[in-house]
Amino acid sequence: MLDTEYLDSQRWAQYAGWALLGTIIIGIFAAFFISQGIDINMSADVAATAENMLDAELRLRAKAYIALLIFSLEAVVSVGFFMLLRKFGPLLAAWSLFVSLSASATHVVGRHVCYECR
Repeated sequence: MLDTEYLDSQRWAQYAGWALLGTIIIGIFAAFFISQGIDINMSADVAATAENMLDAELRLRAKAYIALLIFSLEAVVSVGFFMLLRKFGPLLAAWSLFVSLSASATHVVGRHVCYECR
């Protein structure tokens, strides 16, 4: 007879694996097709920068939506790893979930804030 805990962990492993594979495929697609034509030179010429941003508005919006989709998939991967590891060490699994979700959120927010750091 099959153990239900084994089936549950197998299901979480499949969720995490498919989400990780989806993250990779969407990232490759975004790198080749979405980000390809974006050329925004962050120079002192504010008018030229604004014009370049308006020219690439659709691609910038697509890039933002893809970043949110990748964040969601990374959250599924993080929760899947938490569910797999919690029986071996609940504190370590919770800490890794917190760090992983924090890194994903920082990655999404950092993409849009890093231009102001220069």
